[in-house]
Amino acid sequence: MGDLALPPLVEGPECGLMTVAATRLVMADGTSPVGAKIVFQFWGRQASPIVLGLPGKTGRGEEVGLQLRADRSVMSEYLKDMKTLIIDVVDNKRKPIGRGSIGLDDMVMDNLIFDGSIVLLGLGKNAKKERGEVSLKIACVFLGDGGLGGAGGWSASRGRKSALLSSFQKNEVLADGPSTDMGELA
Repeated sequence: MGDLALPPLVEGPECGLMTVAATRLVMADGTSPVGAKIVFQFWGRQASPIVLGLPGKTGRGEEVGLQLRADRSVMSEYLKDMKTLIIDVVDNKRKPIGRGSIGLDDMVMDNLIFDGSIVLLGLGKNAKKERGEVSLKIACVFLGDGGLGGAGGWSASRGRKSALLSSFQKNEVLADGPSTDMGELA
């Protein structure tokens, strides 16, 4: 079982892919922290938190792909149970810059896609002070959804979904990044 799989501690075949991309950081004071990163952790995951670099001078942030080991309805329930994904932004020395959150009920209602900005608040005594905002893209693509389906999405022998995702299909999704148009991946 891989460290980058959701829901955590669920064994079984791969049913899809969730991509998370850090796309922009805008600080309220106009500064651009060098080497800023986002740090987040999904509920129940016991591995180290996931860390993604935010766009710097290159203009491109980092992204990660997480294997999905459950179908759309189970992932929706997992995210509803989790309720909130906390996003911390840190500088290159891991000093906290701010914290924000995504309401996962909204993401579930929006077809398991989030593409937007999160307000960052300070921490400690500055917890109510707005520090800036961070933009993220999160998208889930499932086998048989028309996104990664095709020949690998259904088992012709029994008419059931196949949970195999070829490395070619995975790389194709990761190369394209999160997309709100699932038809682009077909």
